[in-house]
Amino acid sequence: MIRASLPLIEAATRGDSLALAELLKVCQPDLKRFARRSCSSTEDAEDAVQLALWQLYRRVGALRTVATFATWLFRIVERECYRLYRGRSKAESLEDLAEHELPAALAVPADLRADLVRAMQQLA
Repeated sequence: MIRASLPLIEAATRGDSLALAELLKVCQPDLKRFARRSCSSTEDAEDAVQLALWQLYRRVGALRTVATFATWLFRIVERECYRLYRGRSKAESLEDLAEHELPAALAVPADLRADLVRAMQQLA
C-alpha cells in the first residue's frame, strides 16, 4: 500500500508542484518493493519504477478518483515489468535462433557463396 495521504494526492492532481514532488518521493519506496517482487531482475525493477514515476508525473492530473491512485500506480509498475520481461525474452530467443541457424548457413556450397560475394561486391 502506498503511504501517501489523500490530501497530498488531491493537491498533486490539482497541479500543486510541491505536492507532486512530495508524492513522487513518498511513492518510490513502496513501488520499489512491489517491483522487486514483480520483475524478473533488479534492473527491470528499477526501470519499471522510473517509468511509473514518470507516468505519475505526467498524468496525475488525469486521475479521476483519488481512491484508485494506488491501484493505478501499481498496475503501471506491473505492466512495465511484464513489458520488460517480454522484451528480454524476445531478444534472448532471437539470439538462440541466430545460433541455431549459423550451421545451416555454413552448409551453403562454396561456389554459391563465392557467387554471392562477387554479386555483393559489384553492388558496392
